[in-house]
Amino acid sequence: MSLPTSDAHAIASFRKFYKLLPRSEDASLVVLKLHLLVEEQVRAFIDERLPNKEAIEGAKLECHQAICLAESLSTEDIHPNVWEAARRLNSLRNQIAHNLEPRGVLDRMNGISTLIGLPPEILKIDGKTPEAAGLENLSFAVSMLYNELSLFVKRKPAQVLSIIQDKSDA
Repeated sequence: MSLPTSDAHAIASFRKFYKLLPRSEDASLVVLKLHLLVEEQVRAFIDERLPNKEAIEGAKLECHQAICLAESLSTEDIHPNVWEAARRLNSLRNQIAHNLEPRGVLDRMNGISTLIGLPPEILKIDGKTPEAAGLENLSFAVSMLYNELSLFVKRKPAQVLSIIQDKSDA
């Protein structure tokens, strides 16, 4: 896999991520914001690859559907864990948003973090509760997920059309 080099868009996206990321121990707030940031990149990824994006607006795709569509449109060498992590983050957000006392949140946060590449042995952070460490790890992992997606936004795959004429046809 090779990532494109960072450009002004990627740098601005990275700054936006850290500006909007809440500095909070409220898992609901942090997960909601992380999800919204990733969803924004997923939808931008789709919009750039559809020749007539207005035609799909009426479908009002839910986030899971948008992630699956983005993955299907991806011709770049994006690691499949990126799409799976985005789906899991969406599922975690739904679980938190639709349950007053969601269960298994820490395990799900740690699952997303390890899927993005944090080794399980470093999920514990000295001096932090498992919940605080899980939230910090998730924020870091999702920043990597967001950054990877933003590197491919504003970079439509090149559409190359060439007509090669055989000299014998001329």
